[in-house]
Order: sequence, then C-alpha cells, then structure tokens
Amino acid sequence: LLACIGRYALRSGSERLRRAAISCIEFFDTMLVEAAGRQHEGLTLFIASLFSFILVCNLVVLLPGGEEPTKDLNTTVACALIAFFVIQATLIRFHGLRAYLAEYFKTPLSISAPTGIISLLLLPLKLIINGAVALVALPFELLSKFSLVISLSFRLFGNIFGGALIGTLFKQVVSGSYILQIVGVPFGVIIALFFGLFEGGVQAYIFTVLTATYLGMALMSSQEEHGH
Repeated sequence: LLACIGRYALRSGSERLRRAAISCIEFFDTMLVEAAGRQHEGLTLFIASLFSFILVCNLVVLLPGGEEPTKDLNTTVACALIAFFVIQATLIRFHGLRAYLAEYFKTPLSISAPTGIISLLLLPLKLIINGAVALVALPFELLSKFSLVISLSFRLFGNIFGGALIGTLFKQVVSGSYILQIVGVPFGVIIALFFGLFEGGVQAYIFTVLTATYLGMALMSSQEEHGH
C-alpha cells in the first residue's frame, strides 16, 4: 500500500507529493550508504520494506483495541530470520558460493602445488590439519552467524513487549476506579504515544540500521578476505 502511494506521489502533478516521496527514497538510500557503505537498488527496497513493516506493526497499538504484532517473539524472530537470509543471499550474490562457504571453514595452513618431495609429503598432513580445524571452527562460525537473529529479534521484542507490559499494568491500576480512569486519561494517552509512536519508530529504525550495518560488515569482511 505504501509503495502504491509512493508511486502515485511520484507520478502526480503535485510538487509537494513528489518531493515527499523522493525524500522517503533518499532517506533509505542514505541509511543504507551510511550503515552498509554502498547503495544498491535491491538492498534499498529491502531496507525500506523492513522498516515500513516493523513501523506499521509498532503503530497498530495506537488504534482502538490494537495490539502490536512485534510484542510476540514469533514476529520478531521471523523479521530477524528474513534479514539473516537476505544478508546471506546478498553475500553469495556479490562474492559467489565458493567464497561464501569458505567463511565457514577456516583453514590455518595454505595449500599450494607441491614443489618438492618434502612439500609433497607434508601435503596430506596439511590437509588433515585444515580439515580438523575447519570442522572444529564450523559450529562457532554458525553460532556467530545466527547471533544476528538472536540480537535483532530479542532487542525488538524486549522493547516492544516492555512498553506493552507497562500499558497493561497502567490499565489494570486505573480499571478499579472510575475516578482514576478519568484522571488517568492524559497519562494513558502519553504512554500510548510514547511507546507506540516514539518508541515504535525508534525501534523500527534501530532494527533496520542494525540490519544494514551487519550487511555492510559482512560485505566488508568478505571483500577483505577475497582481496587477501
């Protein structure tokens, strides 16, 4: 829906609508360049989609009777998994499958064509050592990769769930008295606006920036290893 609105704004004759749509596009372009160090059309669209989805989920609480989907851990883990797989797919696309798999299997000894009898005799030993180190390092490499999912999902879930919990406790406190309900209306509005509008926007921005940052760090490390 937001994409259709933006498309209409770009094609409309209103200069204000066109500038607003272009400003949104430039906002995500700038976010991606500052966090990941590069701008790419597909990555910009993904970042924009991720930010828009999480922001809308967080703002649902402002609707009467609405609850944030992001206060459920299933939703935040799903978003983090999508971000994880997009990052892995981007690494494979930019550097190839062979270079991508080489990140999971670290080999301390370089293997080159044997130039003499000694190097030929040492070749099986090097292969055994590299294979053993690669197998030992593989679980730690997988854990370091999937730590992205844990970090992103629990950070978003904790902040949104905490805000929802505070709102629920406030409602329980004032529900026992009509006077407290009347007096507590301004405070309820403030709590809803803070945790729904402000905190929801901040958490959507943080989640998106961290995703772009992880993407930039992964691309940078892959470029350095590829250069070596």
